[in-house]
Amino acid sequence: MNIPTRTIVKVLAVTFAFIGLLYFAYMTRTILVWLITAFALALALNPAVARFQRYIPKRNRLVATMLVFVLLIAAISALAVLLLPPLISQTEQLVVDLPHYTNELTKPGTFTGDIIQRYDLVDRIKASQSDLVSRLSDAGGTFIGVVSGLFTSIIASLTVFGLTFFMLMEGPTWINLFWRTQTNKHRRERLQRLAGDMYLAVGGYVVGKLVAALLAGLSTTITLMILGEPFAVPLGLIVGILSIMPLIGATIGAVIVVAATLFTSVSDAIIMAIFFTIYQQIENNIIQPVIFNRAVSVSPLLVFISVLLGTAVGGILGALIAIPVTASLQILVKDIYQHRQVKLPTTTTTSHKTKSA
Repeated sequence: MNIPTRTIVKVLAVTFAFIGLLYFAYMTRTILVWLITAFALALALNPAVARFQRYIPKRNRLVATMLVFVLLIAAISALAVLLLPPLISQTEQLVVDLPHYTNELTKPGTFTGDIIQRYDLVDRIKASQSDLVSRLSDAGGTFIGVVSGLFTSIIASLTVFGLTFFMLMEGPTWINLFWRTQTNKHRRERLQRLAGDMYLAVGGYVVGKLVAALLAGLSTTITLMILGEPFAVPLGLIVGILSIMPLIGATIGAVIVVAATLFTSVSDAIIMAIFFTIYQQIENNIIQPVIFNRAVSVSPLLVFISVLLGTAVGGILGALIAIPVTASLQILVKDIYQHRQVKLPTTTTTSHKTKSA
């Protein structure tokens, strides 16, 4: 079998181009993370910008974007003022009180103490306690490490916010420029419909995930405060952050909170376990259908597979973007299938007419 030289050259060229693209993506992975984060934020903020733009004279998008950013920065600042002081103080108190809670947990004659003694877990718990105290106490590292990490975080945050701002500002211009290149009316309308469906799916998922995480964190914090738990704010923050992760994030957060409350009160730990069980049912059956009403429904199997692949490729970030990417691909495949189904009868009819002639 003789393979043409031209085919071999094409295959090699495509292979080397693909390898080069992967290498480029690896070398610029930090920038790509910033771009993806900025793109997700732009999708989440665009509905607010569009709504403000309607009520601004001459529909000035710059003013609308600046107004949304001012409100966003004000909201972040308010959360920081409310959460950072109790977060810092309660974390410091946790370091001080952890040995006492460990002793209470392993005390003979108590429910947890008897279980721990029975399975000979005292030494492991003591070792875990020492390791946790050491990590919390040395979390900041050296002064240079703190300054370096803070500087890097500030630069990354400013870069992401800058990219988001320009994406919101110039996005419609670039989109309109692209549509002008599509001279075929039917093809343009089809692509516009496809892009609109993807935008609703991705934007709905991003906004819905953030709202769901906020509700999970707030409800956890309020419940812990009602129970009188001393570390309600940091534990609620942990639940909120972990809830952003698909599939297992909420479960991990629940396990951490229940384990933490176990140090102070067994009854509180049982109450929190019941709370998370009930909350998960409410979230799955009421909250998610309401806040994800614009997002495309993806089957649980596809969600599981996409999250596994996303985690393998891009770690936590890959897991976060796996579901919206899968939803977009699902919309694309569905559109291609429907387009083929529409074309198929026409093609069949034409072939029959040709045979009859």
